[in-house]
Amino acid sequence: MWQPYARVNLWRYFNATNHVTFGGTTVTPAPSSAAIADVTAGVDVNVTARGSVFVNVHYAMNVTGARRTTIGGDAGVHWRW
Repeated sequence: MWQPYARVNLWRYFNATNHVTFGGTTVTPAPSSAAIADVTAGVDVNVTARGSVFVNVHYAMNVTGARRTTIGGDAGVHWRW
């Protein structure tokens, strides 16, 4: 049985600051606060009563600040014990 699905997530990183070190001596703060929208679509296919396989693709984009996008996907097996 094919089970298509979709999901939308909104991730918010508050006042995050990373530090970048150059040459082992120069440390520069790199603020990384952001709001990111993540949209995923996929399908789960039942192979047996206890097992299924899945595949999905996702697209994430920064909705605040600098423009950043990510496209990715996953594939795998679910097994019910």
